[in-house]
Amino acid sequence: MPKLPIFSTLGQAMAVFGLHTGTLCKWALIPSFLALAALGAAFGLGVWLKPADAGGFPYWWMGFVPAVIFCLVAWTPYAIRVNQLAVIGRTEPVGYLEMMFSPQGLRYLAYAIIVGFIEIIGLAVSALPAVVTLNAAAPGGQTRIILAVAVTVALLLAFFILTAPLNLIYPAASLEAEPSLGRAYTLGSHRKVRLFLCTFLCALLFGVLGQIVEFAAGALGAGSSGTVRMVFVPVHILISFFSYVTATAVPAVAYRILSGLPDPRAESGEQSRPRDMDPEEFSGAGGA
Repeated sequence: MPKLPIFSTLGQAMAVFGLHTGTLCKWALIPSFLALAALGAAFGLGVWLKPADAGGFPYWWMGFVPAVIFCLVAWTPYAIRVNQLAVIGRTEPVGYLEMMFSPQGLRYLAYAIIVGFIEIIGLAVSALPAVVTLNAAAPGGQTRIILAVAVTVALLLAFFILTAPLNLIYPAASLEAEPSLGRAYTLGSHRKVRLFLCTFLCALLFGVLGQIVEFAAGALGAGSSGTVRMVFVPVHILISFFSYVTATAVPAVAYRILSGLPDPRAESGEQSRPRDMDPEEFSGAGGA
């Protein structure tokens, strides 16, 4: 079983953004435009129908439901391409719009929904001790509250560690002809703690970075100056973009390492692919 170096995995994931910044920014134009168009159409429909308290349609907000779903579909090919860059250093020669409604794109989104549903259920179950104790009006319950919160934190930690290998389904769905959630979990089952630490450190790093930017903006007077706030808007966008790409690339780099695939940065023109991947799928370099 290959080892999974935590800091090296995080560094390689960050390198995906550094090595492909221009390409990643170019790819972001299409989903950004589509998402803004969908949300703008939903907002326009809501204004036209008017909220119920203004004498309009009581369910005016329903237009945002398909708009949000369409936004997820629009960004799915982007996530697939980031995974492909992190694993093999290039993308499928398939157009962006074509990939949106392709079996690969829809399968990726379906796995994302399944994993998201599992995480929601796990979070709800883990939070039960704290929720039940906080809602109980028992006298002298300070100790019970502390104990319940401690149990909830322990359950959350255990849940995140146990489900960390599920994140490997994203690169698997981006690269394999027939991905399997069970096979992806098995691939990372012996590296649960390291997979969790990779994800946790990524979130911690960008959380701290965001706070540093907020502190710098506040120190320069962003609270009272609209000009300073506008200056920091591109900084916030860049950090959010960097964070998204890195968070997406971390499981992909881990998938590559655990699968025994070579680092695409060290390859000299030799193509790599998972063993069960169709060799015709990645016969050329992909474009935007």
